[in-house]
Amino acid sequence: MPHLRASFTLIPFGRMDEASEQLPRVLIVDNHVVFANVLRTTLAMRGFVCGVAHSLAAATEAIDFNTFDVVISDYHLDDGSGLDVLREVKERAPEVVTILMTGSITPDGNEEFRRAMPHATIQKPFAVDALRDLIQQKLAAKRR
Repeated sequence: MPHLRASFTLIPFGRMDEASEQLPRVLIVDNHVVFANVLRTTLAMRGFVCGVAHSLAAATEAIDFNTFDVVISDYHLDDGSGLDVLREVKERAPEVVTILMTGSITPDGNEEFRRAMPHATIQKPFAVDALRDLIQQKLAAKRR
């Protein structure tokens, strides 16, 4: 199983093999440890290789030392915001699809949101299959 720097581990569902190397790689950024780990497990069961970061600093390090296809960040983090994460992704790896999870903000009219410009947002609470479909849709659009 490939290991990321610091406290990151990419986790596919089941064994790492040649086929799993082709699976989309997703970084989940959320300071709620249980929620992030449940989301990682459920997305891994749906065909993604997932890593988790619980802070802006950890997400930045993960992005610097690893390759991801998608970064999904919660809006509220202890050391910044999900918009900070998405700006860092845009600066370091502009090809990565970014998705903002939120239960508390609406992007309309929010200047900070416009500067971070995520590819998509998803309102909490959400069904994991809705997130899976959103990820697949955004990855397919990127390939076109």
